[in-house]
Amino acid sequence: MGEPTLVEEPDKDPKMVGWMSFMKTSEIPAGKSIDDYDHWSYEYGTKRASLNVAFDSNSKKAKEISCDSRNTDEPCQAIFNISTGTSEEGVIEKLGRPSKEHIQNGIKTMIYSDLNLQLFLQKKVVFMLKVKSAIEQ
Repeated sequence: MGEPTLVEEPDKDPKMVGWMSFMKTSEIPAGKSIDDYDHWSYEYGTKRASLNVAFDSNSKKAKEISCDSRNTDEPCQAIFNISTGTSEEGVIEKLGRPSKEHIQNGIKTMIYSDLNLQLFLQKKVVFMLKVKSAIEQ
């Protein structure tokens, strides 16, 4: 995949606990490299879409991959027949009710533990899909 466009680090805003903030790889401080960051992001298309990879800080193996697209012309690749732009009703019709769900700052997270899948929705529409090596039950 080559070098990422962005690296990510935990957001410092207390309202955004669990979310990441982005830094262009060209803005990485002197003395650091992309290898110092456990979250990489690759922008594609109109830059309103991204493929994100998170690595385990010890093993350096990929532990989760997500795709974020708010552009209906450039949806993420479907997983279990769900893609960005799929309605909440469409998700439930295809996958059933999630194992867990919660809402934070207007974003609903639907967790399907048995599929190692998390879906993020805004206004009842999927805008991000995440596959993890394991999801807490």
